[in-house]
Amino acid sequence: MNVAATATLLFARTVFYLDAGAAIGGGGLTSIFNGTLEVRAAVTIATPLVVGSTLPIDDTATLTVGTGASPRDYTQTGTLNILFSGTTLGSGYGRLNVTGVAHLGGTLNLVMVNGFRPPVPSSYTILTYASRPQMFGSINGLQPGGGVVLTPAYNPTNMTLTASGGGSPGRGRNPPPKDPSSFLIMTDRVLPERKLLPAGRQPEVIPSISPSLRGTVLLPCPETVLDKLFSDFVADRKFLS
Repeated sequence: MNVAATATLLFARTVFYLDAGAAIGGGGLTSIFNGTLEVRAAVTIATPLVVGSTLPIDDTATLTVGTGASPRDYTQTGTLNILFSGTTLGSGYGRLNVTGVAHLGGTLNLVMVNGFRPPVPSSYTILTYASRPQMFGSINGLQPGGGVVLTPAYNPTNMTLTASGGGSPGRGRNPPPKDPSSFLIMTDRVLPERKLLPAGRQPEVIPSISPSLRGTVLLPCPETVLDKLFSDFVADRKFLS
């Protein structure tokens, strides 16, 4: 599709999709106003682009504004949505490439799909540009869960997100906090042994694994008391060899 030099291609009032093979060229202007233009593949819009409402870029997509031979500017007062489902550009997260000036504003939404949570550490270049005089007015989705935090950085020619915090790499989970009531001891003059009692489960009697453990009962015990009991048992030599 070509937009004449004096014309404006307007996306309004409904949802439009740009799929594989789609391209917008010409010397006019492309504008999204009171509508949504969703990019679902690698697409080039060779005209300047004005986003006054909503521009989602899917996790399988990249949108390039302008070309190397004819740079074009990007202007945003609305909302840009970048989707994430993995760590690979074009198949796990989307990107906006602006060959000219990126006049940023409005809102950037970072949208995690298919249960994805950025692994720690990892980084994502979600926006490139020749220059950038402004920043987004607000960014949503910087805390995707599990203690993971995405830190944005506006660099001279791109914008990146870096994932930090969380638990083990790729899982984005923190270890559960220690609950003093979760620590148990074994009574009946047996050397105390640390065991975890699942949430909501009541103290129980250990099965008769051996005569020395027969009838031993598990009781809740704070960690500080447990440490003291260990010391006392060892000092008094009241434990089984």
